[in-house]
Amino acid sequence: MTKLKLVCGFLLLLISCNSSAHDSERIDKMDKEIQDLKFRLSELETLLERSVSKDKLLSTDGWKSIVNWRKLTTKMTPDDVQKILDAPHRVDGGNVTFWYYQNGGNVTFMFGKVRSWSEPLQ
Repeated sequence: MTKLKLVCGFLLLLISCNSSAHDSERIDKMDKEIQDLKFRLSELETLLERSVSKDKLLSTDGWKSIVNWRKLTTKMTPDDVQKILDAPHRVDGGNVTFWYYQNGGNVTFMFGKVRSWSEPLQ
């Protein structure tokens, strides 16, 4: 009888360890799925923000309007920026390009995407 209890105990221990390992794998898999979903959600939110910002009415003042400067986002293309601010007064650079506007504002592009910008002083 004692050997039977020992064998049953050992089997229960094996089953619980296997179950625990299985649960750990499931938790790891769910954590990865959650991270993937967060990443996808972030990308969709970025696309939605771009879509909404393009749909907003732009001030006809181009680079003269601080409202337009505040519509800029990183990763915009030069065409996107030109639609909002109009053509720059001066352009310098190559892979890193600087657009300068007459009111003191500037936009920095890195490999064809907005990296940063400085709004004009008010």
